[in-house]
Amino acid sequence: MVGANPFVHRGPIRDPDYFYGRRHEIEQALALLRSAQSVSVIGPRRIGKSSLLFHLADPAVFKQYGFDPTHCCFIYIACESWSHLPQTDLYALILQELEEALARAGHTFDLNLPAAAATTYRTLEQAIRTVVGHQIQLFIVLDEFEALSVNPHLDVHFFSGLRGLATRHGVAFITASTELLYDLTYIQATVLSSPFFNFFAQIRLHPFSQPEAKALLQELAAKGGLEFSPTTIDFLYGLAGPHPFFVQVAGYHAFEARARQAAPLDETDLEQVRQRFLVEAEPHWRYFWHKLMAQDQKSLAMLPVASPPEVKRLIEAGLVVREGDTFQPLSPAFRDFVDRQPMSSLLQAPPIILDSDRYLALCRGRVLALTPTEFTLLAYLIIHAGQVVSHRDLEAHVWPDESYVKDPERLKSTLKSLRRALGSEAECIQNVRGVGYRFNPT
Repeated sequence: MVGANPFVHRGPIRDPDYFYGRRHEIEQALALLRSAQSVSVIGPRRIGKSSLLFHLADPAVFKQYGFDPTHCCFIYIACESWSHLPQTDLYALILQELEEALARAGHTFDLNLPAAAATTYRTLEQAIRTVVGHQIQLFIVLDEFEALSVNPHLDVHFFSGLRGLATRHGVAFITASTELLYDLTYIQATVLSSPFFNFFAQIRLHPFSQPEAKALLQELAAKGGLEFSPTTIDFLYGLAGPHPFFVQVAGYHAFEARARQAAPLDETDLEQVRQRFLVEAEPHWRYFWHKLMAQDQKSLAMLPVASPPEVKRLIEAGLVVREGDTFQPLSPAFRDFVDRQPMSSLLQAPPIILDSDRYLALCRGRVLALTPTEFTLLAYLIIHAGQVVSHRDLEAHVWPDESYVKDPERLKSTLKSLRRALGSEAECIQNVRGVGYRFNPT
């Protein structure tokens, strides 16, 4: 029987039965927390940071790793609405979350808290002292930590006070942010002088491996009572790559399509899934794209010739993955998106990309060995893609410093060597007999 759609992509995953992957990160984080070591989870937007935090804080999960739920208390705090709250309000909210977390864990002792208006750091510390006195280890989870970095009311003393909770009472913090804590831009320049920022172990989240992504698609579909064929799995992976969020989006639309019929999805069905996936995925891709520096945009488009530091930044952004001995954009669908983005000095006409600044040409990721004359000729044809360019116009552009001489052999020879360099893609250049040539991008 087909059940509810099991794919989640409109918020974090809260049910541990629907959480997949991240085994190494979970083991690493809980091993650190066991010794009260604070952890900073870092990763780009939509990589699954909040889902991981909810998973770590689930009693059934940390019990599997040797924690006693009766002596542990995870306090989850979403900081996204904290960007303008004064310190007293923040202390009051932490205390409120502490009370609620203790109640959920079955602890009934009284913290003797004052009214929220009277809440100070001293009040917070006294409450934590009471909890720790009952042999309960506290873990304060600060999701969307960036919100605190732009709060004008938070100074070096606020963050040093949080560090004091760790030093004096063994409280461990778990933060989630898109950047390293030291790389966040704080309203008050003195904030980074706080010792709070130098005692975190860092865990960076990347996309899944290919087997993890495909297993997620297959196993989640099975939870909903359906089976995806190997063809469907490969198709969805071609859309989403191993990025957990996009895998969930692709799986969601494929499940919706598959639930409406008894047979596996055919080509028409898959095309509809692709269209629905792109409607949701492309706004996120555009966000990622516009967050990149111009040089990194260019490096993503020209990935085979990008420098190691550039590739590293793209990996950390979750937009490039390793496949064997090479690095590739997140997915073929994302590669198509990149090919459509206009960039200065780059001419993109799939399957060919030209970098006019460096006289570099790529064809399906392969560097073409072109002479300057061949490069100029190809660039001019690409600029006028789909149009017939006359022999005379081509000669005038390629050899501008010479008087026009009707010499078809010179142009033919250059085109012949250019086609030889293009190999199997030479058919992109079409000879329009007696008129000129036309470039037809694929």
